[in-house]
Amino acid sequence: MDADYDIVVIGGGLAGLTAGISAAQMNANTLVVRKGEGATSLSSGALDIAGYLRGGETPFLTPEEGVAALAHVYPFHPYSVLESIPSLGLKEIVSWLKDILAGSPSAMIGSHDTTTMALTILGTKKPTCLVQRTMHTTRLDNTDETLLFAGIKGLADFNPSTASKALMESVIAGETGPHKIVHTLLECSPFRQPSNISPVELARYIETEDGLDRIIKELQHCTEQTGTTLIALPPILGLVNPIEIKKRIEEETGTEIFELLSFPPSVPGYRLQRSLEASLKKAGGTLLVGHEAVSFKKQEGKIIDITLKSPRRTFNTHPKSVILATGKFVGGGLAGNRTGLRETVFDLPVLDGTRQSVQDVRPSHLTRVVPLHKEGHPLFECGIGFDTRFRPIDVKGDIFASNLFAAGSVLCGYNYPVEKSGLGVALVTGRICGVHAAENVTGGN
Repeated sequence: MDADYDIVVIGGGLAGLTAGISAAQMNANTLVVRKGEGATSLSSGALDIAGYLRGGETPFLTPEEGVAALAHVYPFHPYSVLESIPSLGLKEIVSWLKDILAGSPSAMIGSHDTTTMALTILGTKKPTCLVQRTMHTTRLDNTDETLLFAGIKGLADFNPSTASKALMESVIAGETGPHKIVHTLLECSPFRQPSNISPVELARYIETEDGLDRIIKELQHCTEQTGTTLIALPPILGLVNPIEIKKRIEEETGTEIFELLSFPPSVPGYRLQRSLEASLKKAGGTLLVGHEAVSFKKQEGKIIDITLKSPRRTFNTHPKSVILATGKFVGGGLAGNRTGLRETVFDLPVLDGTRQSVQDVRPSHLTRVVPLHKEGHPLFECGIGFDTRFRPIDVKGDIFASNLFAAGSVLCGYNYPVEKSGLGVALVTGRICGVHAAENVTGGN
């Protein structure tokens, strides 16, 4: 069985989906394939662009400043390519994402020229660029507010007492914040389950009338006792209609509520993944889940055939452009063993942050002795080298295939855990690769 598409995107996380949406919007017949859930569903649901320089402790004033700094300090960083593409700058890319997500459960608020300090479930603040509307508040630094951290009995992921103490300590130390911070545990677990509740279970329960009524009554009682004006909840405000749930709770309690950023996996991460998939379908693209690329054919410097396999079938497609967006280690784009690192689909050379080959280097030799080192581990900088159009290259700079592009964390040159740039690089490179791949099909390059 054969099926022909103009563009095949291998990988269905943020990078793969933004690439697929971009290509489909340019009228290219686009297929996105993914074998599993992907890392986007495991994210916080907020979108970081650039938080810090490696080893730095002061966040960038704006994402735009961060992108420029990272590109200047690290010349092989994926952000360095933005300077050569004036039509696809950070402002355009961020606005494009907000437009395609508008009206979805994960509609975003934020800007390329403003750093948002979002509050986490630990009571600490984290620099980011875009947050979902359910996570947004402008009142966190208002000294007239009374902030309530509201946890759920049985939800071990969030301890409201710990979060309130952490935020209170930062306010005492001189940061602006609410003049009063309180905490509580709400009795609104589904099926009266006493423990081991997952955020997804709660999100689904709150989308029922019984669940929503229970959390509203619990919050009304707390706000009456404490004079609360602002409520911080773990990210549980539904999977399908979180904005409507947020509005209903605010109307009933007379407060403003917002979701905290949480550890993965998170409900907002799930929302973001599903919203992007819906945007791909709306743009005319096709998504196949449970499929992976197992082999390919290359002729005269181009990929001419991709074999895709699922548990039930195997078929071939003959794309005009291919986008590799398989991720790093979580997504399975890179694999490592005692003999070194390898790229799993095309067997592309794996390079470090300075574009030296690490194919024969043990992964353990690319880590530091200190687990949480302020400059991160060199292992996370490893990936596929690329040219100014994000086409994979080797150590010498030779292009592997003229119609193959790579996006997201499979790329080398950036250290997302310490830079806080993971989804930002996925967005920027996915968007650019989608446009370049479509231009390659239409002859517009």
